[in-house]
Amino acid sequence: MCDRPFRAAVASVFILGMMVIGVVLAARQLPLIRLQNNLETWLDPDDEQAQALRRMESYFPKEERVVVSWDSSFLGDARNQTLQDLLTESIYFTRVRTAADLVQQITRWDVAESEAIRRLTGVVIGPQPSARTAAGADGAAANVSTLLTLSEAGIADPAAAIAAVRTAAVDSGIPASELHIDGALVTSLAVDREVWTATWNIVDPLRRPPVFAISAFTGIFMAFVVLRSVRVGLIVIVAAWWTSLVTTALMPATGHTMNMVTIVMPTLLVVLTVSAGIHIANYWRRAAATGSRHPIRDAVQMGWRPCLLASATTGVGLLSLAISRLSPIRDFGVFSTVGTMLSFVVAIVVFPALLWLTRVPPGKTVGERTVWRRVAEFVCRFRTVIVISSVVLGLSTGFGLQWLRTEVKVGRYFPDDSRLIQDSRFFERNVAGTSSVEVLVHFSGDYPSNISFLERMELIRGIEAALRQHPTVTGAISLADFQRVSKRPGPDEPTSARMRHTLQSRRTESKIKNDEVAASREYLAASASDGDKWTLQTPLDETWRITVQTLLGDDLDYGTLTRELSDIVRRSLGNTDGTWFDVTGSVPVFYRAQVALLNSLMRSLGLAYIVIAAAMMILLRSLPAGLMSSVPGVLPIAVVFGLMSWTGFVLDIGTMLTGSVAMGIAVDDMLHLLTWFRVSIREGKSQDEAVAQALHHCGPAMTQTTLVIALSLLLLYPADLLLISRFGWVMAALLGVAWVSSVLLLPALLAGSLGRMIGSERSG
Repeated sequence: MCDRPFRAAVASVFILGMMVIGVVLAARQLPLIRLQNNLETWLDPDDEQAQALRRMESYFPKEERVVVSWDSSFLGDARNQTLQDLLTESIYFTRVRTAADLVQQITRWDVAESEAIRRLTGVVIGPQPSARTAAGADGAAANVSTLLTLSEAGIADPAAAIAAVRTAAVDSGIPASELHIDGALVTSLAVDREVWTATWNIVDPLRRPPVFAISAFTGIFMAFVVLRSVRVGLIVIVAAWWTSLVTTALMPATGHTMNMVTIVMPTLLVVLTVSAGIHIANYWRRAAATGSRHPIRDAVQMGWRPCLLASATTGVGLLSLAISRLSPIRDFGVFSTVGTMLSFVVAIVVFPALLWLTRVPPGKTVGERTVWRRVAEFVCRFRTVIVISSVVLGLSTGFGLQWLRTEVKVGRYFPDDSRLIQDSRFFERNVAGTSSVEVLVHFSGDYPSNISFLERMELIRGIEAALRQHPTVTGAISLADFQRVSKRPGPDEPTSARMRHTLQSRRTESKIKNDEVAASREYLAASASDGDKWTLQTPLDETWRITVQTLLGDDLDYGTLTRELSDIVRRSLGNTDGTWFDVTGSVPVFYRAQVALLNSLMRSLGLAYIVIAAAMMILLRSLPAGLMSSVPGVLPIAVVFGLMSWTGFVLDIGTMLTGSVAMGIAVDDMLHLLTWFRVSIREGKSQDEAVAQALHHCGPAMTQTTLVIALSLLLLYPADLLLISRFGWVMAALLGVAWVSSVLLLPALLAGSLGRMIGSERSG
């Protein structure tokens, strides 16, 4: 690193001291990491759907709920009451409502019990099985569910709340194997649990292996193997994990939480740093083999430029994710970019310093010249076939990208046999849909004054009935369900009938808005002019809420569903002045997140390619050469994502993140290969000789990095959380194709027209 040993020693000790300080500071922040996997918090605050959610929460304060049922539940089941009594006493819940409670609440308004059950069917009561009674006397009746509203204590400790539900259920006589629990909080808790299990699991490591830990230890072992030195491998791994830990510690230090997206960031940074470290280690050994007096310094001088370009292109590709409208992807992009640039500093500064301090001998380079010369001869001889085959493969598979589909349904991140999926399927088959859409209908002062409260209620009832007809809707509920049907007298009926209807409307409105505020506030938000009292002089300002339960089906298109439900509401309201509506809730939020996911993918890949092409143009000082040399970096994306699209594979958040990352790693290998090729050309070698020399220098490092990284990531495949599993195997596939592209396609281009373009600079 430095010519003078004393200065080198001081600099190395200083760097080691900074590493120790970094570890100490990181150790203080890492225990503060918190997981946040609530999808509703992911959208950009300026997003239209995020604004609709905020409007809804301004009228109807958000409540965290879970739904409970069991295989043999029915409306008259005494265990419903027992479970309610036990959970009402729990500190984790503020309200516990059974299906029977809701039926009783509706019948208070002179509604028949059978009609009340019909209205609640598909919401908290399942469809009636044929030839069975609601009481369950003649066999199993329709299943029912119980709604639990969490308290602040329950929200703060959801795991304890769910545990309390399971304990209370067993105490109520409900077999644990028959119990089913569902809700957004349950899903979020399951994701958190799977993330921690994938990170470290000492309870049941054989059945549910901690794949992140296994991947990390495998990477360490492979680094020892490919570098043929325990000490060098250990230095590379220490540098890589230092980068990962320090960057990860920045998240809690800056007030950010981790989630199912950013949880893969530490593994990614280890991968990037190991890749750079292996390249520098090979430069160091090559320099020592040529008799250099300062092999560490020469390795840095030779490797800093391609490492910087590779880190810059990878960093820009990751930073492009910061334009996403999903906050976890933005966080992943920003912090991964910081970590990528830190990995460059570690590879060029920290790794050489550790080599100097430990005095590790370079060792002998393995005789790989013959193998890579044969590869070079093969590439040069069949360069035209290789280029044409690669172009045909890229175009044919890339053609499938037009059918690229994405999804963000969190339930799809779990295997079919997981408890979460089994519980969700139980509810959808036996009780109600597990996804919800919230329809808000607002009446303002511009609405016709001659339309009474009961008429507005009947309009809401009509909208709800129309929404129920949608094939994916199992049921819906609004304030109208808690009232009897009221028909406005026609013009031919007596004046007394119309007056009675008007008086009834005013009494009902007053009772709901004044006396029954606590019961109605869940479905109606209305202003009051006289303190908290509604009077006849109060200006019209009402927001009615209809909660629609929909199925989560595999083929459900959230975008289409949202548009169709919006069309139903729009047709029902007509063009009447003084009304507006919102369609929001989990389904529209998922749809907006899905759109943002696809946009993030396309923008990130597009920007990454532009940056890579620009870097190549600058490096090669040629527009055509820059464009041509960037093709091998794009080929892995076209092949892997194209094949996934052809086969109908749906991309999730985990697979979406792999594109820019794999492109950056591929460019890392390409830049090192181009560096050695240009050096050989400037030394006067022919194109074929330069290709052979470049492969001789870079082939081992490219192969080693691919083996270490791809095998480590492939070991994420057994993860129960499919998002982690898919991230691992898709990244491994991309890296495998990138390796083939780097050792075959790029050398073939260098042996042909691309090499001639670069060769024109020989005289310079």
